[in-house]
Amino acid sequence: MKNYKILKMVVLVIAFCVNGYGQTKTYPFEITKTGNGNQSLLFIPGFACSGEVWNETISKFEANYTCYTLTMAGFAGVEPQAKVTFEYWKNEIANYIKEQSIEKPILIGHSMGGGLAMAIASEYPNLIEKIIVVDALPFFSALMNPDAKSK
Repeated sequence: MKNYKILKMVVLVIAFCVNGYGQTKTYPFEITKTGNGNQSLLFIPGFACSGEVWNETISKFEANYTCYTLTMAGFAGVEPQAKVTFEYWKNEIANYIKEQSIEKPILIGHSMGGGLAMAIASEYPNLIEKIIVVDALPFFSALMNPDAKSK
């Protein structure tokens, strides 16, 4: 009977460890990975767009690059999350790059995605190779106030 209790305890500990440590981390975006090249491209869509906005572009690159396409939480059918801020997205994209061991990707961002690419490049310059920004607004204050000055 004593051996049975010990065996039961061992099974419970193993089940807890597998459940607690075996889960994969969730990110505030959905990722689609295509291609298998040595250089990685990470595509970030604009506000309220899905990653599908990049489909035509990706079709030109996936033969020679590994392409990661993001769709942010709350957009295009991706489950919304409570913590959705620009800062959080920026840090979680950087964490994804680190945790997936993506070596020096090129970030390609449209609109809000371009802003995210610039913010990531600014805060994590050694993490990425370079950025390509398509139609982003780098200084939001100037949109409402043409006399605004950056610090």
